[in-house]
Amino acid sequence: MISSMFSYLTRLKTRVRFLQKRQVSVAALLKVVVIFLVLTLFMQKSIKPQPKGVTSSWSNNAIKKALYQGEVTEAPVRPCEDEGRNVVLLVMVNSECTNFRHRAAIRESWGSVSSKDKSVRLIFVLGQSQDLNVMESIKLENAVYNDVLLTNVTEAYDKLTYKSIAILEWAHKHCSKVKYLIKVDDDIFFNIPRLVSELEKSNPKNSIIGCEESKNAPVRFFLFKWHVTREQYAADTYPVYITGPAYLITGDIISKLYKATFDVPYFFVEDIFITGLSREKIGAREVAHKEFSCSKRDRGPCGLNFHDFIVGHHYYPEEMVRMWSELNDPDSQCRFVDYYWIATISDFLQGLLPF
Repeated sequence: MISSMFSYLTRLKTRVRFLQKRQVSVAALLKVVVIFLVLTLFMQKSIKPQPKGVTSSWSNNAIKKALYQGEVTEAPVRPCEDEGRNVVLLVMVNSECTNFRHRAAIRESWGSVSSKDKSVRLIFVLGQSQDLNVMESIKLENAVYNDVLLTNVTEAYDKLTYKSIAILEWAHKHCSKVKYLIKVDDDIFFNIPRLVSELEKSNPKNSIIGCEESKNAPVRFFLFKWHVTREQYAADTYPVYITGPAYLITGDIISKLYKATFDVPYFFVEDIFITGLSREKIGAREVAHKEFSCSKRDRGPCGLNFHDFIVGHHYYPEEMVRMWSELNDPDSQCRFVDYYWIATISDFLQGLLPF
């Protein structure tokens, strides 16, 4: 009996020691987590996205300089010279009217390639706003940069198809001999030199290239904001398509694709209409590319992550500028907060908090 009691007390003592050690470990872990959260929230305040509807002083200095030098002249975006025969890549950026900072960041970062390399052309495609102040600011913006294509489409998610048709129409009429056209959103990060280098090697034809989606089905549930009725789309599955944040169209099919948009029943989901239904109509190929992002921020917001990648989706203006500098600086290093998992946790926390 005594030996049994002694054995029990020994086991109990061992468990107490284990629990004491475990408590210390848990306490230490909690301290680390709290410190991490505080640091994360502090650092994330500086990269919050621009609130919608805010017309910031996105390029006041550029406008003042242009006015002083007498360079401001209101004119539509200029057509490609010689129908675009000397343009390798036409970059058409779908941008919401109020996203002045996004456009400024693109011009300062990856879009700056177009100012140095005349074989790359950059154009921002905008719709119409009900805010007259916004429209006046856009006129000034285009007067300075002459890179804004202002369409007659009202800015709205369910009107994006019309904006993409306008992109094809402009390219068909004013840049029909361009080698490649890429349509992108204004929150992407884009390694243009890498794409151009790859295209020179592969020389694709009759294709739309990007992140491929297949076997997707329409959402019929009526409470879903963008549900699809049978009247809008009758089939049970969508055709294979290339997702909307970024897709490349080879120049040989631009005009055919534009004309096909008149023959295919209209559908408000832009990428399915253009890269799925209209592409099928003309018999063009869909080509999956592993260096086109298929989801938001699937690489941390550091430029070094794009040495071997072409397009990433959902980056903020301030990040784009920094990332472009990092990508082109051989001595740069990624910040700790920009590693993928750290940035992912930071994004999650930022979405939960009101500030």
